[in-house]
Amino acid sequence: MKTQKQFLSLENEYQDILVGLLSPLEIYDDHEFFFKLNSINTLQFQRIQDLKLEGNYYTYFFPVFETYCKETETKYRIFRNQSSHSHQKKEILELFSSEESDRFLIEDFKNFEYFITTSDLIDN
Repeated sequence: MKTQKQFLSLENEYQDILVGLLSPLEIYDDHEFFFKLNSINTLQFQRIQDLKLEGNYYTYFFPVFETYCKETETKYRIFRNQSSHSHQKKEILELFSSEESDRFLIEDFKNFEYFITTSDLIDN
């Protein structure tokens, strides 16, 4: 699969962040997926604090899993693309509000369950 780049705004400057897209062939809950991944891999992913994204009406929470490779001194993080849950902050009074209780981090890739990033910019 070809490496795809996503651009994220960081303090009004654009920096390249390499993102790998992951989609299991079967549907798993997060804990099942990472149990299987950890059982066949030397890297052991652990769930860390969820990524919290603030919307106008909802606060969204995205599970994040992390591991560290001592040989390459690289930290790997896997983010769930779809929010696991949300908290409604205020009532929606607009007739045509586009904000829903469920959200994707990368809207263009809704068919991918997870994406992975590394602490260094490696391509594979």
